[in-house]
Amino acid sequence: MKHWVFLVVKLTASFYSAVVLLNFMVDPSMKCRHTASFAYDYNDATERFLAGGMARYIPYTTAMVGTSMIENFQVEDIDTTLHTHSVKIPFSGGTAKEFALLLTFILDQHHATHILYALDTFSYRKIDPKNEQIANYDYMFGGDPIAWFKYLTNTSTTQKSLTLLRDTLNPTEKNSYPHAFMWASEVTFDEDTVRRDWDLRDRSKLQSAFSPKEYGYEDLKGNFDRYLYPILVSHPNVKFTIFYPPYSFLTWKLAQERGTLDIMMAFKAYTLSKLVALPNVEVYDFQHDPMIYELNNYKDISHYSDDINHVMLERIAHHRDHITPQTLSDHLQQLREDEAKWREMNPDE
Repeated sequence: MKHWVFLVVKLTASFYSAVVLLNFMVDPSMKCRHTASFAYDYNDATERFLAGGMARYIPYTTAMVGTSMIENFQVEDIDTTLHTHSVKIPFSGGTAKEFALLLTFILDQHHATHILYALDTFSYRKIDPKNEQIANYDYMFGGDPIAWFKYLTNTSTTQKSLTLLRDTLNPTEKNSYPHAFMWASEVTFDEDTVRRDWDLRDRSKLQSAFSPKEYGYEDLKGNFDRYLYPILVSHPNVKFTIFYPPYSFLTWKLAQERGTLDIMMAFKAYTLSKLVALPNVEVYDFQHDPMIYELNNYKDISHYSDDINHVMLERIAHHRDHITPQTLSDHLQQLREDEAKWREMNPDE
């Protein structure tokens, strides 16, 4: 009997040792290395698991950070247009608190001299603490022994390891780092698709968008002051390029319908006035550009094509439309004029 017990214990220990060794060698979430030859699973479900490893191990001097609004930026386009070496780390649906954690972690690696950040108003809304995706951040970014033990013995890690090995044998474009997290080739960008999204706004995921309960001015302002602004101030030697992503004009019409357009515009005016005063920050606002009316460049009322991404990079590279303390007053006047125009527009025409 003792022999069988010993054999079972030995086999169990051998099995778990093999699992731990597999997970350590493959390391699907890049907790200890980035293996260039591996076909990592770059998609919106793995963004938060890969973020720590990408920030640690992929060589870069520029880090692009943002919500799904940055997912279709091509790393090669960033590098070529801005003459840099970049990493792109999106958090789809990311909150202000999440981006504060991510930016702090990136800056603690001392790789980045330049941060590109898409300031998405969505991230600064009021969040029910129960819905924040913060619980696993010690596990994803931490280096303590407990986090390592959980990672190496987790069945999810083993599944990811096996998937990574399978995909490495039969890689697709989505598994290549230059195309990480991109989905533009899988969707349709045209006005009819956007119009359908608009027509279904009260019966789709947009049903709860821009709720006054989440988009209170003090909540938006408080999250900006608490999570983003201190990072900018405390890293004066890092250049921050902050841009407001160009949602289509229908996004603003929806905010008007939900009664939060004036709040969102007031929040933008507040953040602009704070940002332009910082010497290490360059600000670009693409939300008032004529391209927001070209619905053939969108897949829904807010997400735009990679062609628009390239336009933004070109303008950033040449400092076009850069908002400064001297031009802020004129830009705020444009905000007021556009808000009035949006209120008068009939989105169905």
